Amino acid sequence: NLKWAKDILVLDKGSTDRTQELALKYTPNVVTIPFSDAGNGADYAEKLAKEEWIFSIVGSGLIHPRLIERIRPLLEDGNFPYDIIALPYKIFSLGIHSPYSPWYASHKHSLFRKSVFIPSNELHNEISFSSNRIYYLPWEDDDAVQYHLTHKNLDEFFEKHIRYTKYEA
Repeated sequence: NLKWAKDILVLDKGSTDRTQELALKYTPNVVTIPFSDAGNGADYAEKLAKEEWIFSIVGSGLIHPRLIERIRPLLEDGNFPYDIIALPYKIFSLGIHSPYSPWYASHKHSLFRKSVFIPSNELHNEISFSSNRIYYLPWEDDDAVQYHLTHKNLDEFFEKHIRYTKYEA
């Protein structure tokens, strides 16, 4: 669902699930970076991204095609006064999306100008910005959002949380 992008950069943290093989079907820009629980390679993205606008998404993320159609005119507007576009967002953990989840957020700051991007390797705070000019794209369609589909089963849930807890400690 990234065919709308002018350029695609895949940062692979040494996966063993055919990520590189599959990604190379869509872009020659597949870069292996060192695995780390800290961060998602944001510092690499800043150095390697070629376009003015960066859309950041993880492997367990999706963007709905109707949301893309709402984003395109903003990116093509030479007078668009914002540096960051906060997209309507749904995170599903174990198949559940709930406003009572500790991971709930109504929007995600996933689309931003390269010039305001400040990378970090701090876990779950990998991206910050030197600008506060944020456009919150209104919710218009409950399905046309950016999705994060995480923790497909309890084994994965606990494995990741144990690993993250050790890192954060």
